[in-house]
Amino acid sequence: MARRGTSAFTRILFLIAVIGGVWAWQTYFSGKTAIDPREIGKGLGLPDELTGNKSKRERAPRDKSSGKKSGDAPGGSLTASGTAVYLNHAELGLPVSKVSGDELITHAEYVVGYNKSLNVPNWVAWNLNETHFGDAERSNDFQPDPLLPRSFTRITTKDFTGSGYDRGHLVRSEERTASDADNRATFYLTNILPQYHDLNAGPWLRLEEHCQKLAQQNRRELYIIGGGIFSSAPERLKGKVAVPASTYKIIVVLERGQGLKNVTAATPVIAVNMPNIKGIIRNDWESYRTTVAEIERQSGYTYFSALPAAVSQALKNKSN
Repeated sequence: MARRGTSAFTRILFLIAVIGGVWAWQTYFSGKTAIDPREIGKGLGLPDELTGNKSKRERAPRDKSSGKKSGDAPGGSLTASGTAVYLNHAELGLPVSKVSGDELITHAEYVVGYNKSLNVPNWVAWNLNETHFGDAERSNDFQPDPLLPRSFTRITTKDFTGSGYDRGHLVRSEERTASDADNRATFYLTNILPQYHDLNAGPWLRLEEHCQKLAQQNRRELYIIGGGIFSSAPERLKGKVAVPASTYKIIVVLERGQGLKNVTAATPVIAVNMPNIKGIIRNDWESYRTTVAEIERQSGYTYFSALPAAVSQALKNKSN
């Protein structure tokens, strides 16, 4: 028995020597990529422990931020990295004004028309669909917009402190939770207007929740414009930040994935204008419905500039 074991061991050593010799000869004389000795050993029937072959299980890449594997998203609604799919925020056209000179600021998450003299956004335009919601936590870190020109007054969160006003989002924080970066962008102060808490936590919030339901549960594609309407001499926080008399939203509701070419005179439109006052926290958002035409009259802007005139006019006159 001892001789038989020794003989088997000798044969294994001999095979290893042959494999090594073949590999060295090919490498030296051909200068080409050598035959992998593990493959030769496998062909000769040597055990994996001697050839160096080990079993390896391949795993699908996993996105660390979302916890989703690549390809988990239904219908390709999310990219492999787990980021949101943004359509054109200004799909229906940017708001147009002959009076206000907007500073246009474009982020991946939204587009801003900023007012240099009021130190607030005149309007923000954004797309909203189900892919924009995720597990990212609320940043709560209000910061100056890094894209704001250096010549502009730098507004900070301290300008709101002790004012009695909330830092009211136009693009809601929850609407950009597919990633931490998306959520942080909603806390740029170019996306913020001073709002009384009763407005911000009352009908304004309930309208935001309605938009979330449309986008997530009903799988709709929303194109939204939100902004403020200001008096000729608005109140200013710390002598800088203008306070709007009211805040408005215009929401065009389409089927998931649809855009400009799908808009007709029958397309649903929600238009609201809410007073920036106290005592309305229990009010429903629907009590502030109006028409886009009326918001145009009060804001001085023209909306839906990319739509055919007949379709645009029909949508502007809708009251519900």
